[in-house]
Formats: sequence, C-alpha cells, structure tokens
Amino acid sequence: MIAFQPFIESDSVRTESIRKWLLGLSVFFLTLLISVPSFARIIVTHENPKSEDTTASGITAISGWAYSTEGAAVTVKLRLNGETGQEIPCCGPRADVQAHHSDAPLETGYGLLFNYATLPAGVHTVGVEVSAPGEETVVVDRSVTVVVPADSEFLSAVKLDGAHAEIKGDKIVVSGIEVTDKDSGMTASVDIDLNYKTGLQSFQISSAQEPAGDLDVDEILNDVAHAIFATYDALNMATTNPDPSAGREVNVDYLGSAVFSLVGISAASEADAIALLPAVQHAWRDARVPWEQSEAFLFGPVDTDEHDPFLDTWPLNVTDLEAIIASSADIATVELADDVQGFHALEYLLFQDMNGSTDPAAIVAALHNDERRRAYLRRVMGEFASHTQALRDSWDPDMGNFLAQFATAGHGSDTYDSAAAAMEELVNGMSGIAEELAGAKMGDPLAAMSNAEEESRYSNNSRIDFLNNVRSINNVYEGRFDQSDSTSMGVTDFVANQDPALDAEVRMAIRDAMAAIIAIPEPFGQSITDHPDAVQKAVDAATHLMETLDRIHPVIDAADFAHDH
Repeated sequence: MIAFQPFIESDSVRTESIRKWLLGLSVFFLTLLISVPSFARIIVTHENPKSEDTTASGITAISGWAYSTEGAAVTVKLRLNGETGQEIPCCGPRADVQAHHSDAPLETGYGLLFNYATLPAGVHTVGVEVSAPGEETVVVDRSVTVVVPADSEFLSAVKLDGAHAEIKGDKIVVSGIEVTDKDSGMTASVDIDLNYKTGLQSFQISSAQEPAGDLDVDEILNDVAHAIFATYDALNMATTNPDPSAGREVNVDYLGSAVFSLVGISAASEADAIALLPAVQHAWRDARVPWEQSEAFLFGPVDTDEHDPFLDTWPLNVTDLEAIIASSADIATVELADDVQGFHALEYLLFQDMNGSTDPAAIVAALHNDERRRAYLRRVMGEFASHTQALRDSWDPDMGNFLAQFATAGHGSDTYDSAAAAMEELVNGMSGIAEELAGAKMGDPLAAMSNAEEESRYSNNSRIDFLNNVRSINNVYEGRFDQSDSTSMGVTDFVANQDPALDAEVRMAIRDAMAAIIAIPEPFGQSITDHPDAVQKAVDAATHLMETLDRIHPVIDAADFAHDH
C-alpha cells in the first residue's frame, strides 16, 4: 500500500508550484489538441429535385452544392434508381453558400441539365453520389414521379387550339392539348396539370394523361408476366455459376462462385480468404436485390413449389443451425428445415462469426478452424442455387412456362379463369408486401424498440431491402423490371383508364413510401431507437400505400373484361 503524505509548503513555493502545474496542464491540453486528427467530412445540400418535390418533368436542372471540410476536391455523380452513372459538372461559384458556411470554398455548386423524359413515366429515385479523396462517400436520393406527356422523349410541337384551361386550387389544369412526338411525328391529345416549383422558379408539368380509351388488358398481363420472369432470371443469374460457354467468366461477382471460392480458400489461407470476404458479402447483397424486388408477386410456383420459405424464411433458427454444425450428422445429407437455410443462413455465416463478431478476420477464422462450418455453408449455398434455378425455370416460356399461365388469364389459362382474377392477384401481391413492410419488417421492430426482429440485421441491409420491396410494387404497377423500359404496360394503365384520380394517388403513395424509407438514417437497426420518428413515418407511408392499393379492388370488380371467356 502506498501511504499518502500531505504536501505542506510556504505560500511562495505553493504559488510557484501552482503556476508550473497550470503551465504544464496548458501544454498538455495544447499538445492533445494538436495531436487529435481533424475529421474531414463532405457537406452536401441537394437542391433539385427537393425532398418535397413529388413530380419531375421536362428538361430541368439536377443541382445543389457540396464541399469537403478539409478542402479536398469533390466529385459528384448522378444516381438514377440506385445506380451511379455520369459525372455532374462541379464546382461553380456559390457566394451564398460561402456566406453561410465559414469553412466552405467559393466553388461548391454542381448542376446538370437533365431530360426527365428519357425515363419512363412513373416513380424513380434521382440523386447524387459525392466523393472526395480520403473521405466517406455521401449518397443523397430523392423519390419523384416522372411525368412524360404522351410518353415522348422530346415534343416537337404543342398546339393549344381547342384546349381549355382552368385554375383548381394551386394548379392550372389544361385539357385537350395536342402534342407531337419529334421522332415519330405522331400526335396525341393530353390533359396536363401545371404547378409552380419554387426551386426552379417556374411552372412545371405535374401530371399528364391521355383521355381514356379502349384498353388491352392482355398486353398488361403479358408485360407484367415478362417483368416477373426477368426478375427471377436476374435472381438466378446473380446466384449461380454462369456457364463459361455463354461467354461469361466464372468469378466472385456471382454468389455461388463467391461462396464456393471462399469455402475453398478459407481452408487453405486465412489471409487470402479475408481479402476475398468483402467481394463475397457484396455478391450476397447483389443477389438480395432481385429477390426483394420479387416480393410483390409471391404467387405461382414461388408459393406452390415452396421456394419462398426455403429461400427467405425469417427469423433464422440460429440455435438449430449451430447444433447441426456441432453434431456428428452428415451435413451433405441431413434434412434441413426452411429456418436454417436460405438468404439468412448465408447472411449469418458470411457477415459474423458464432460470437457475433463482424470482424472479417473472425468470420474467416470461424470457417478456417471448422471444416463442418465450411461444409454447412457449401450445403446451404447448393440448396439455395437449386431453388433460384427451379424458380426461374418455372416461369421460362421454354420450360415450366407459368408466364403463359398468367399472361393468358381468361382465355386459355388453366390457373386463372379471368383477367380480373389475374389482376386481383397482382393487387393482392402489391398490397401484401406493403402490409408486411408496415408490420413485420418495420412496425414490429419499432414497437419492440429492438433490432432482434429486424430482418437482414446481420448485414445491416434492411433499409435497402425495404426500398427494393417498394420498387417491387412499382415494377408491378408500371409493368417493368428494367427501369429504362418505356414501352411496357402495367396495372397503372388499367387503373388510369378506369379511375385516373386513383392512379395518381397510387403513384403518389409509392413515391411517398420510397421517400420515407430513404429518410431513415442508416443503419435501420440503430434508427429504431435513435430515430423512431423517421421509422414511424415510413411505417405510416407503407400503411397508406397498402390502403391505397386496396382501393383498386372495387375498380376491378366494376371493370368490363370483354375478352374473358
């Protein structure tokens, strides 16, 4: 034990000691201040489209300002529907920004003139990706409904002869406008709404509809069926080893190749496996995208052949999974329940070790030190790939051809005796995933104030999952999987023909759900407790979307599907 001896001295000695002590303390804190690294970050304000903008049309600016607090040069790129594309010119003088931000340089403005008509009409996400050397990239997305009069990329003429204009609330409604497409020379009659956009300081078209006419429901069902098949094809392509004879290299961009490579390498070299792990995790995330975009149509073979539970059962039964690995059972032949395999078994094994560590070295060490763990990962990946292949083949026109069963509803289909029945199936699918978003996926974790019930929590991929679920609804509603497709028809065409006002409400509800999910700070599991209001807004938006979609059912009941027999 160290005894404490009181320090007794004269006033002068004590004063000098205090002075030296204070001087030393000052030097210490100054040294500490100098030695602590400054944390650089990117500041971004995306001005157009604004977060409150609900529609976009014509050739307008995508703009804002950005800078690095450490003065590093920033690069701004355009993002469309989650994909990063062309670089946006940056950076121009913005004295207004510098006046309000003392650390901002003068050159902070970015901007690009963009023709929204190059996108198909409907809901899209438009934003920017801002990066700078040595700093964390910032992504800003906005959800907007793109309006394209007469589905024309460029109008060569607009005639107002015979048109009628009136003011309704805060918009100008002009009906009977004749427009001419530049490329084809074809003319069409459209009704448009004009709203004033303060961010652009001008009026902009916020709605454009052609007068109701005859509708080909067969074409709608056919286009949606092809969009569904394209989704399953993309899922299988992201999962399985591609055939080298088809001109594709076998590499870790594909989940199957990635997992089998990791299993083989981890047994031999931990260092090589650690280097490979990020690519494997990226492959899992890539495969997750088309699956989550399929959840608005969980009908047909995905249901009857039970692919869904074996691909995506949640919650994962971690106890049973670890028990199988720890047992002496032959992993190659043991019967696996649906709650110990699929996406989330792969996620659990690839994104953490058995103790919950997300450190790549720990994850790889768990595989390197346990041959049975590697064998289990290999088995689960094989089962997973067999299901994605079978699901894809079940819709393939040259194989199971459920595509034709759906597309010929009401005249030849053995599954759907009417087009109305097929349309009901689509609405039920869209409404169902909206309900699941509002409940099990977001609402239940929020109510519990815990991420224990959060799906995709091992990978922190939940918010991306949710956004892709809304994209799934939008893909069915628009009748397309490829967001650059401007020719396909979807449920929107049916609803707009029968009830244009409801169609506008559905589009808005889809857009609002996307925007609310984008507004949840990442990761979702932390926002449950740190930002519950943001999560609640997303829950409310998903609930509203479900309720709005359910209003399509009476429209279907009242419609005349003349071709059914």
